[in-house]
Amino acid sequence: MNYETCGHRSRRAPEDPADGVIVRPDTPLVPDTATYVRDASGKNGPMVATTVTRHGELTAGYVYAYARDVPTPEPAAFYEAEDATPSGPQVGTGHPGPSGSGYVDFQHTAPVTRDGSYLQVVTVGRSGIAFLGDAGKFVSLGRQRIAELSDDGTVRATIAYADGEGPVTLHGYSPADVSVSATGGRAGDVTYDFSTRRFSVPITPYEGSSSVRGEIAR
Repeated sequence: MNYETCGHRSRRAPEDPADGVIVRPDTPLVPDTATYVRDASGKNGPMVATTVTRHGELTAGYVYAYARDVPTPEPAAFYEAEDATPSGPQVGTGHPGPSGSGYVDFQHTAPVTRDGSYLQVVTVGRSGIAFLGDAGKFVSLGRQRIAELSDDGTVRATIAYADGEGPVTLHGYSPADVSVSATGGRAGDVTYDFSTRRFSVPITPYEGSSSVRGEIAR
């Protein structure tokens, strides 16, 4: 699985892929170190491959894991030592990771099947928010969609759009409800789930605008 497959979705609608842009991570998707070590020792555990997007001090790790031809597939484990950051699926309830880790950690292990599991983990910024980016993309913080990203106590993201493209739904984790504003476009109603601590908000560019500057704060 290479980066084109990992980030195959176009900015534009599926019926118009010729005008789209591949949203891709910074590096190709490759097996992590632990996978090589397991294979070398003959354990033949699950395949775990990782890649990453980095926006300064903010990092998104993308993990693809699947069970190989073994009698009893074991859970896939991910570790903070891995370059692509700690583990955690982009679903379910989130909570801050181990003390001092600086990441949202959804769980340390994940069940994997032969069909595979796609997981994501992101940095908790100074705001206390873990920004997950575009909810419609595998590589949700890829620079082709999230052109710029910072967090100085407020998450500030520049969202890139193709000509004529409609709203993009941004989402993330926050321990409290958030407010969202936009420059160059319009922020829709924020949805916040108090049980999962997940929020989402549609951002629509003004006509003729190729980018929107969004700000998210608690």
